[in-house]
Amino acid sequence: MNESKLPRAKNLNLLFAEVKNDDRLFCVSYSGSRVQEQITYKTYVDQLKKLAALLYEEYHIRPGDRVMVVPFNDHFTLIVYGALIHLSAVIVPVNPEENDEFADFVRNDAGCRLCISVAKALQAWQGAVDIKFVEMQSLVRQAMTSICQLPDIDRDNELALLIYTSGTTGRSKGVMLTQKNILANASAVSALHEMNKDTVQLCVLPLFHVNAFNLSFVASLYSGSTLILSKRFYLPSFWQIIAAEKVMFVPVAPLIVQQLVDDPREVTGLPIPKTLRYLISAAAPLSNKLLNAFLTKFPNIRLLQGYGLSESVNFSLTVPPSLDSETYKKVMLDEDRPSAGIPLPGCEIEAMDSNGHVLAEKQTGELVIRSDSNMLGYLNGAEINSEVYKWGWLHTGDLCWWQIIDDQRFFYLCGRLKETVKRKGETVSLLEIDESLSHYSDQYGQMIAVGFENDYAGEEIGLYVIPEAESSLADVDYLELCQKLFPRYRMPRAIVFGEHIPRTATGKIQRNKLAYNFESFKVVNLENKKN
Repeated sequence: MNESKLPRAKNLNLLFAEVKNDDRLFCVSYSGSRVQEQITYKTYVDQLKKLAALLYEEYHIRPGDRVMVVPFNDHFTLIVYGALIHLSAVIVPVNPEENDEFADFVRNDAGCRLCISVAKALQAWQGAVDIKFVEMQSLVRQAMTSICQLPDIDRDNELALLIYTSGTTGRSKGVMLTQKNILANASAVSALHEMNKDTVQLCVLPLFHVNAFNLSFVASLYSGSTLILSKRFYLPSFWQIIAAEKVMFVPVAPLIVQQLVDDPREVTGLPIPKTLRYLISAAAPLSNKLLNAFLTKFPNIRLLQGYGLSESVNFSLTVPPSLDSETYKKVMLDEDRPSAGIPLPGCEIEAMDSNGHVLAEKQTGELVIRSDSNMLGYLNGAEINSEVYKWGWLHTGDLCWWQIIDDQRFFYLCGRLKETVKRKGETVSLLEIDESLSHYSDQYGQMIAVGFENDYAGEEIGLYVIPEAESSLADVDYLELCQKLFPRYRMPRAIVFGEHIPRTATGKIQRNKLAYNFESFKVVNLENKKN
């Protein structure tokens, strides 16, 4: 496949057709430091078609059917995703760490007909079937050829991906994305990062997120490049994999950056290859302190920052890789926070005031987006959709300002309007935490979830407590309650006791006025605290 024949299909099924006879390497799957599987483009398309035929004939999956996927970070997840795309079914990915209550909500809200899960199947629900990854892998291996001839389907503008996120609303909703949305974003990130048949990227972020789904999976397919897929971020073999596979860039999150900085090994002893051009930090804000620490330890590797959300598939802003050294330092280090970058090709971004007026340079307003990547809307969210798309723009709930540097508009994030936090890349609704805890207020007192900055997670979740009179409960009792109620990524990890909750004149809790109570936890890695 030469440069002029790289895939540029208008939908993913046409893209599969373009690479079905390509013997080049598509994906290398790692677990720790061990290679689990290597598959070519040809093998990948062959396997996804076998699985699609199996799903079509044995499980009666049809175009538009919703299928929950609780995935591993391995090559078979990509085959499952590809098979569902081939059938024009709707992928509904769910974090394996989610609790059963949330998974039940998603599959019922989405109306899933099938669940393909990592290990143990979820509890069966009426009209649906569960199947384990290991069972499905075995069935695909046994299928020597496709079981049946699948219909030729063209659903470019129909629902293809349903991502559940707290997003711009503060409560979990299904973000409805089409193949057109997905490919528009894949085209934009491929262009910005100059991805082609020689590009090799390493994916250590989870495939149930839009970041890994689109920048790593779909953009690799779109550009004809090679994806190195790690089961998870594993510090002992991170640099060795990069060296062995000649990796050119790695999407990461600030927590991973912090772990690289904290790595006690001597930098001179690490096999960091010259092929590595940069890391892309996203999912949570990057601090100047962490950026400086990284650049000091790794002076020959650039750390870029990007910004995106599920409602617009993934990246909408990214610091360009091609900046000269002087401009890079100006963009990333001269302000209180590093820039989130410039708009991707085909993406319009503005700062807007509460009356819908677009703001001028260095004026702070809500970040709004207009793009072919923007979602159809939230599933079952007609009233919310009209608010989110007010004045013809997608409203993110994030505050920003911009300035022109070398004839380009660089955007800077500076806060939130919404009642959510982004912890290690997961958007978490503080309202939903409050609601779950409210059922225990008689015994535990009033409990309010509060977001605050943290060097390890980007943002962390604290619990502000006004205990019942004469209560003898301690920190550990509240942490044990949270451990019982929430999966790890949604669990408050710092407890502060107080006497007053600030509210607006209408009674709304002013969480931003509570955040200062958690300042002592900013530099603490709360992930490692035992509950």
